[in-house]
Amino acid sequence: MRIYGENNDYTMTDIPFQVEYFKHEVATSSSDLNMHDYIINNREKIFGHYLYLLHEASLSAESSVDLIGFNDDGAVFVIEIKRAGDSRNRQEVISQIGKYAMDSISIKDILKDEELFNSLVNDPGLKNREMPSGLISKIINNINEGLMNLFLITEEATDEVLASSYYLSYGSQFRKIAIIELKRVRIGEEMFCFIRNYNKQSIASSTRKEKFDLYQKLDLIEDQRIKSEITRQIDRWFEWGWEVNPRTVSTPEYITFEWKTDQSIWAYLYIKNKKQKNTSDEYRKNSIVIHTRKAWESDYSEIIEWFNTLRNTYKVYVRNPGKSGDYLYYCIDISDYDSDEMVIVFEKMNKVAEISKKNHRNMRNII
Repeated sequence: MRIYGENNDYTMTDIPFQVEYFKHEVATSSSDLNMHDYIINNREKIFGHYLYLLHEASLSAESSVDLIGFNDDGAVFVIEIKRAGDSRNRQEVISQIGKYAMDSISIKDILKDEELFNSLVNDPGLKNREMPSGLISKIINNINEGLMNLFLITEEATDEVLASSYYLSYGSQFRKIAIIELKRVRIGEEMFCFIRNYNKQSIASSTRKEKFDLYQKLDLIEDQRIKSEITRQIDRWFEWGWEVNPRTVSTPEYITFEWKTDQSIWAYLYIKNKKQKNTSDEYRKNSIVIHTRKAWESDYSEIIEWFNTLRNTYKVYVRNPGKSGDYLYYCIDISDYDSDEMVIVFEKMNKVAEISKKNHRNMRNII
């Protein structure tokens, strides 16, 4: 890099400068300027928006990542930091970042361990703002869907590291690795920092189209109290291991909750009234519907007994000439349900999922 000044006739003249490299990645004393603290203090300038940061988080017995960041949309940032003086081969560093992406399940474990997470995020040296409620659920959902943003922050974006990152980032099936180069220079008595982005990617987060569609569908719920409560419960379900699929194209009238492991139960939130095409029965709007097989009805005796004690309940039987047999839908119109009751409904759906998962596993063993 060369820096020139210009005079009145636009002639360039050399300006003497000195590149100021960091001596440390992590502070060795309170007076040391190090890369970690520099990035923590300047996170919004470097990344373009605020990040909540975790520092030196262990992802496995062999590795810990320099910084993990989260923005207000729940996007996940895995950030590796390398000084110019780091002697490691830059291709080794790129491979290290890819390994962190493979360890993403460990990031979710950190988030679920409340004591561990609080100790990391509340570290005074990180200077984090207070995280808004519901953000952890969004983060976990992004991790479940494999949405990770990988960053290398370096003082020297060499040809070697750029070539390696471009190769690994080529094509939609590969992990994208964005490079940020921080070049600090001293000109006279003044310090300047030049920030250059290589292989910059759009941030993968819950604001992508299908998630936007989910919340568009929630907006279709006319009852504001139910809309607010369901939104809150969806955040809880993300924490409990459920996935939410808006299914906007084929079935725009309901939202589907799917059990992540084996996807062995489907529970619907009907936004509008809908006729079941195989029967004359109608699903009412603002109904949560649990979907099970008729042949397994005896396995759900405890659930059925509980279901029969609730108000605003109804059943829909669906005949299916296929091998899987007929289906039974337990329906609950939640128009006048309060928050505590909603929690119980969702917890019972977890029990239904466990029974269904066991039955599906037994079927596979028989086959």
